[in-house]
Amino acid sequence: MATVGEGVQVDTVSLRRTLEELRELAPDLRKDLIGELKVIAGEIRDTAAGRVHRVSGDTAKSYKVQLSPRRGLRVVGSTAGAAISEFAAVPHCAQGATLIRTLNAAYGKPGRLLWAAADERKQELDRRVAESVRHTEEALNVRMNRV
Repeated sequence: MATVGEGVQVDTVSLRRTLEELRELAPDLRKDLIGELKVIAGEIRDTAAGRVHRVSGDTAKSYKVQLSPRRGLRVVGSTAGAAISEFAAVPHCAQGATLIRTLNAAYGKPGRLLWAAADERKQELDRRVAESVRHTEEALNVRMNRV
C-alpha cells in the first residue's frame, strides 16, 4: 500500500489479528515476534536508505519502521521528499519534467526506493517472516500442550 499524502508506505505483513491473539495468550512471544519482524522490516528501510544519494540525506533519514495495530508492520518514508522521490511520474511544469528526468536517471522508474528495496528482497523476506511466524506458532503450541 502506498499513500503519497502521508509519505511512502510499504506493507510487509498484516499482523493485527495475530498480535491481538498473542497479546492474550503469550505476551512474551508477541514481543519476540514483533522484534524479529522489526529487524526484517529494518532491512528494507536500510536498503532503501542506502540507495538515496547523500545530497538527499533527509529522505534517507525519514525511513522508519512502524508497528500500528490498525495497519500492521510497515516501512514509512515520512517526508514529502520521500514521497516525491518514490512516486513522481507525471510532470505538471518544466521544472517537474526536469525533476522526473533527474529522479529516473538516478533511481529508475517510480517505485524507486522503498518499493524497489522490498521487491528486490521479497522472496528472502517473505521466507524469513514465515519462519518467524512458524517459530512463534511452534512455541505457542508447546506451551498450550503443557496445560
